Amino acid sequence: MILQLSFLIVLGNAYQLLNSIELEIVNKISGKLSLEKNDESFLLVFYFEKANYPLALVSDEIILDTDFNRTTKPKFIESKKEIYFDYESIQTHNNIHLIEIPQKNEVYYYIKDGFGPFRVRLEVYSKTHSTCINNCQGYSLNKIIQNTSCTSKCECQDGYFGSYCQFELQKIELDVLYEMQLIGRKMIYLSSQFNEQIILMAQDVIEPITLSFGILGVKGYEIPDQTTYTAILHNQLSLTRLMQNFKQTFQNSSTLIIGLYCKTNQTFKLSLQQEQIAKIWDGNCLFFIFASFNIIIIIICFGITNLCKQKDTQKMKKKVKVKVRPPLLEINPKNFSGQFFDKYFEIFNYEDFIKQNQEYQSYTQCVVCLDSLNQKEISINVCGHIFHHICLKKWLMKVLTCPSCRQQISYLQVIQGGWLGSKLSQSPLHPKNNPLSQLVNDSNILIQNNENIGMVDKEENNENQDS
Repeated sequence: MILQLSFLIVLGNAYQLLNSIELEIVNKISGKLSLEKNDESFLLVFYFEKANYPLALVSDEIILDTDFNRTTKPKFIESKKEIYFDYESIQTHNNIHLIEIPQKNEVYYYIKDGFGPFRVRLEVYSKTHSTCINNCQGYSLNKIIQNTSCTSKCECQDGYFGSYCQFELQKIELDVLYEMQLIGRKMIYLSSQFNEQIILMAQDVIEPITLSFGILGVKGYEIPDQTTYTAILHNQLSLTRLMQNFKQTFQNSSTLIIGLYCKTNQTFKLSLQQEQIAKIWDGNCLFFIFASFNIIIIIICFGITNLCKQKDTQKMKKKVKVKVRPPLLEINPKNFSGQFFDKYFEIFNYEDFIKQNQEYQSYTQCVVCLDSLNQKEISINVCGHIFHHICLKKWLMKVLTCPSCRQQISYLQVIQGGWLGSKLSQSPLHPKNNPLSQLVNDSNILIQNNENIGMVDKEENNENQDS
């Protein structure tokens, strides 16, 4: 579990706690903080209580809501102001944010959580004249000093990582069964040595677990990135391709970090095992290749024979009747195209939609990206669940199930409309907007005014033209 930081212990007379503020917050708060004169930098530590997605920003200027946008993660800052923040804690929804700023007389802070109310304790510390650099940064935080080894430079001790060594790390080995306990909305971190072919096995999983991955000791990848490398664990998950990609990008890295996260408390068993991948020279693979080659040869021969028969038949018959059938249109393809999604799915503003549809007030989070729905463009699925518009679009372009309830989404459900988020009035395929179109017997064939169906007598047509 994430290491909880405690109060500071003073190292010397000049480096004590400068300021401490207790704040009660409903949703967000901003204010100005005066700092004592100091020749070096300051460390602002924000301790969040009862916050699900905490956010703390610090700047020389007052910070407004328009200065950032959390939909463009991880670079959510849009302001031209110089804004300081704890990227690692934001990425992991950590309840402790450590923000280092240069020497200043006063700064502005901005604190927010989309699910308030919550509490925050803000503590300000000055930097010591330590020769120790990198992780511990020269600050006299008791727990940080205990988790680092200061010689010529600062390094995290075994079992800890992060810029301030503030995250606990549990090492897991191959073929060992571990009992894991997850606390809702809190991440735990596991580490494993690189192995080209491994698979993650889980037992007794109640709610699907979100996994994110990082590389120990590589700048920018040490904290598992929830926006780049993510996966969902139900009972097993192959990490072979992920490990190969990491190995190509970070050739000198040897340790993988796995972050585990879910919305509710649960206990389950987890193990890391060697994945058995069949090689090309295995007997089963050779048989499969030989059988596939024979099938291809048979198909080619059958096609050539059929083509020759068709040519002979055309020569023998003078009078040919051709039946032209309409093209088949799949009711339920494997996925939707982006153009099809934009054509049939309505886009709403979350706040305006909730004002008009009070029964959807309980929907506050997108289950695809696990981010807040507030102040976002949203869309509604056929089954009535709400998601970010772009999240639902990307999901249905890969698989035709609801991300929330796993209900199958069919082509006919979408083009027939009838649900709250449908763009039916703009659909040229629906019978209401195209009287020449009709769906026959709920089959896979869409018939357009029977224009492609009929029997054509070529010889009779030629006779009529001659007469």
